[in-house]
Amino acid sequence: MSRRCRRLTNFRMVNWHKCADSGIINLNGNTLISGQTGSGKSTFVDALYLVQTLNEHNFNKASGDNSKRDLRSYVRCREDKLDSKGNRNPYSRKGRVVTYLLAEMVDKYDNVIVIGTCFVSASDTSDIDKHYFEIRNIELADINVLDEQRRPLEWKAFQSQFSIHDFTSPKTKTDALKLFARAHGFKAEQVDDYQHMCAINAKIMAGKANMVNVDQ
Repeated sequence: MSRRCRRLTNFRMVNWHKCADSGIINLNGNTLISGQTGSGKSTFVDALYLVQTLNEHNFNKASGDNSKRDLRSYVRCREDKLDSKGNRNPYSRKGRVVTYLLAEMVDKYDNVIVIGTCFVSASDTSDIDKHYFEIRNIELADINVLDEQRRPLEWKAFQSQFSIHDFTSPKTKTDALKLFARAHGFKAEQVDDYQHMCAINAKIMAGKANMVNVDQ
């Protein structure tokens, strides 16, 4: 492993498109993304790409189409289905929606860092509140994302489980990107190099997702 590179080991999605909770997805080692068309390969790649780059404008590139997927469509699960009265409802999730994306990484000394995002959508039309965070020295498996009723924790409740020594939440996307770059072993001034690396990785993953299609 490169001196500056950290290895992605685990990932989790909560309220991301059709996925209510993916549970912990183990990515330690070589990972092949496979499945039938519509099984969620692009959904997973987009989530991983977003939590690393915070780029909300290049969704669904893995499928090779000109998809209109955006952050709101992922958080509120856009399906454009007809309800029992024949009305077209674009979003499956109603009311207040809280979404989490979390990625766990380890360095060559097995030190753990979790980077992630929390998106809060109060309604179909309101702006989405966006929070970014880094958690140090706590494994993803030990981080609570759901309450006792299996509902996603509100942002303040999520933060409250960590000490100020283990938890950082930048106020701006720019600061978050610098923090995430450092989490991957890059210097703050190397954000462009970091984004380039993430873009290449996304293209590689997109290629894998397109090449492999197996029955499940």
